[in-house]
Amino acid sequence: MNNTEKRLRNAGWLSCRWVNIHIDVLNTSNVVVWVADKDGDLDPEATSVIVDQVIDSLDTEKTKWGGFRAAGGHWYLEKNYDGKHWAAALADHFGTNL
Repeated sequence: MNNTEKRLRNAGWLSCRWVNIHIDVLNTSNVVVWVADKDGDLDPEATSVIVDQVIDSLDTEKTKWGGFRAAGGHWYLEKNYDGKHWAAALADHFGTNL
């Protein structure tokens, strides 16, 4: 078990009581989060609510977590995430200053 899994387990996120909340620890620096509705489909709105709480559980004084919502509605979280290059790419794509 890596440190990311330990932090999530200590915060209660990896317990079996969260049937609809899915947290997939890819490695120590990357996590995918999504919430399923009663039919088993991904619920983007509920996922957006939960992701902030998951980030708070993962943050430390030295390491901050962040991420982005993917097209499917799930969230991709990363240790020491910096979204500035994504904002620049969107500005180039849409021809705007973000």
